[in-house]
Amino acid sequence: MKLPELKKDNKLFWLYIVIGIVFILFGAILVPLWKNVEWAPWKNWSTTIVNLIIAVFLSIYLFGFLIRKITRTRGQTLKILTIIEFVLLLLVDLYLILGQWIPALNIIPGSDKGACAITGLALWIRGCVEVFRAYFYRKDTNENYPIWWLCIALGFVSVGMWMLVKPFISNETITWIFVCLFFVLGICSIAYGIYSKPSKKQKDK
Repeated sequence: MKLPELKKDNKLFWLYIVIGIVFILFGAILVPLWKNVEWAPWKNWSTTIVNLIIAVFLSIYLFGFLIRKITRTRGQTLKILTIIEFVLLLLVDLYLILGQWIPALNIIPGSDKGACAITGLALWIRGCVEVFRAYFYRKDTNENYPIWWLCIALGFVSVGMWMLVKPFISNETITWIFVCLFFVLGICSIAYGIYSKPSKKQKDK
């Protein structure tokens, strides 16, 4: 897998800067410290939309990566396993989205650590499917399955089950993780926008 090239003289450089600013603003709004500020209309966002943020990232994985993997996977068994993973994670994604407005769907115990539990469920599903894929990989492709990826899959299964059965990360901590992630993505996006800004000579052309 090749990393994307950082091209200079990008005419859409301004878009990266705008996206970066939006990321930083959204990260600032999600800071849990706002919950003590009465005048801020977004003071409760850090506790109420954490599941939606997880759902967004899960949707990006499903529709940005996994659905393409289904079309490119060789071997009928491997393709079926990938489809099973897609369906199961899609159900988790729908649970996160619908549970935001239908409280009766929030069946995961521990309201202050529910995000950790549901993240653990997603990791467990991802790991289990990958372990089965490793078993059938050699039969379908006559190639050796990467041992390092199998170790990661087993790690997903173990950590995912731990997070699901005994959640240990509070929703507030997960929110802080997302805040830091949004700040990092925002800074990187702005930096790339500035880096890729066309030079004056390029504009003249």
